[in-house]
Amino acid sequence: MAALLLPLLGGCGTSQIKHTEWNSDWVDVSSDEIIPGNSTILRSDRLATLNPQSEKLIAQWMLDQNLSIIQASDAAEKFAPLQLNGLVPAEGEAVYLVRAASGVGGGSFVGYINDNGILILYGVMGSCGEQVHRVVAVSLNKRPAKVFGGCSGAL
Repeated sequence: MAALLLPLLGGCGTSQIKHTEWNSDWVDVSSDEIIPGNSTILRSDRLATLNPQSEKLIAQWMLDQNLSIIQASDAAEKFAPLQLNGLVPAEGEAVYLVRAASGVGGGSFVGYINDNGILILYGVMGSCGEQVHRVVAVSLNKRPAKVFGGCSGAL
């Protein structure tokens, strides 16, 4: 069961965001835990989806093993060859496979990172519909302590 997570963004308005980092707290509404930190949006070149066939197998394996994140090199032994859709880790970073959730189509993933964790949010126009288990590849400089995922529908 994916925890519903609401990012509380301070200072949102209609003006353009000049910086990609802002003060925000993440609230895990299933446990009322507040995860403080400065959120940073991950650049799109640091996040990629997997090919559908291997993603489905990896997502089920991670769910069965109760894993929310694993270094891609550790999973590559079991699921060789891993196809990361061109994702190359930035210098000093490693690629991690992160469990996520999504609706059944038409959306895209965006990642947010703060001092204590990572949030992978699937954004879609309309309703999220049925939630499905997904896995995305993310280039990070360290393993996050907590992993959050969810779907956000907009009308």
